Amino acid sequence: MTMNSLDVDGLDVFKGVYGLRTDDLGETWTEPAELAALAPRHESINGQERPVAVSDFWPTWHRASKSLLGTGHTVVYTPDWKVRNPRPRHTSYSVYQPETDTWRNWQKL
Repeated sequence: MTMNSLDVDGLDVFKGVYGLRTDDLGETWTEPAELAALAPRHESINGQERPVAVSDFWPTWHRASKSLLGTGHTVVYTPDWKVRNPRPRHTSYSVYQPETDTWRNWQKL
């Protein structure tokens, strides 16, 4: 299971994705842990370094590849973490690696 951190200060600001895991079909869960591979990163957009975060990230079993695939979308912020128009948005994804209990670094489609 995953969830986003959220700063609500007039605008939604998503600064990280946290994961929880169960090994007993949901009877018990681990504590939420920040997922470094899904953390925001900075990208140069129109000559300005801006934070880009993953949001609405949903892990789902992908039958064809037999893997846990997480999909969501990106949110682009101003350098001071504000949302402004136009706000580019891309579909984002990551693949879970069970052998290391980690997610791959998120990518954009």
